[in-house]
Amino acid sequence: MSSSPPAIRSYRLDPGAFASTTERRLGQRLAWVLPLIFVLVTVELGVMGKSSQAFVDALPIALPVIILALFFGLFRAFRIQLKNGKPAWDSYDLTMSENVIRRHVMNLPPIEILRSEVTRIVEVKGQGLTVATNDRHRFVFVPEQVLGYDEVRARLAQWRTFDPPLARNRLVTILWTVALIGSWIGTGACRDIRLAMLSGAVLVLVGGLTIRETLHTKVADNRTKAVGLGSICFMLLAPIARLILYFGFHVNFGWPHE
Repeated sequence: MSSSPPAIRSYRLDPGAFASTTERRLGQRLAWVLPLIFVLVTVELGVMGKSSQAFVDALPIALPVIILALFFGLFRAFRIQLKNGKPAWDSYDLTMSENVIRRHVMNLPPIEILRSEVTRIVEVKGQGLTVATNDRHRFVFVPEQVLGYDEVRARLAQWRTFDPPLARNRLVTILWTVALIGSWIGTGACRDIRLAMLSGAVLVLVGGLTIRETLHTKVADNRTKAVGLGSICFMLLAPIARLILYFGFHVNFGWPHE
């Protein structure tokens, strides 16, 4: 007597959970990104304030502009995410069989992982499960907002024991953000041109690696990648702009060197 074929089921995301999930994820990111940016900007403003009285005099005008620009950018990013993220949310389709998990999202390449290829399954409470392979760019994320999440979780638990999230991953993300934003600010804020160019070299290195990772990622569509790459490329213009300003004012106009 032949055995019945393994059950194959498809799962979709809860349509009503999109807005609340987007707001919560944005809040979680801002919870550590905003304090980080505040610390970096405070340090840079302190350094500039000690070296330039003119900079101190301009702070009452410059600081509100910086804060308003920051919050406008965050508000704009949230609105774009609400507008552009809904079609991808609605197109999310997860298919599971006894030995295969497959994820399909609009405008993204489909990802199929065999049970034998799975190296880790990481569970993050309040977020979901990540089914990982040896290739860090090839993984399937199962959000808790999937209809039938408990069933998916139970089936994956038969594949292997779940692992807790690694603290070092969050640490690496924080350090990477510090290096990127800090070197960008330092390139423009350091009065000594040698220190500014050292910051610029760090910026080019970290920015170049970020561009490579962005191009290889399979969890963002081409439009999102283009926005991210555009932002990084804009930041990479900082060393060139600093050199132009340095030679323009210090050389052509005879300003004293630091």
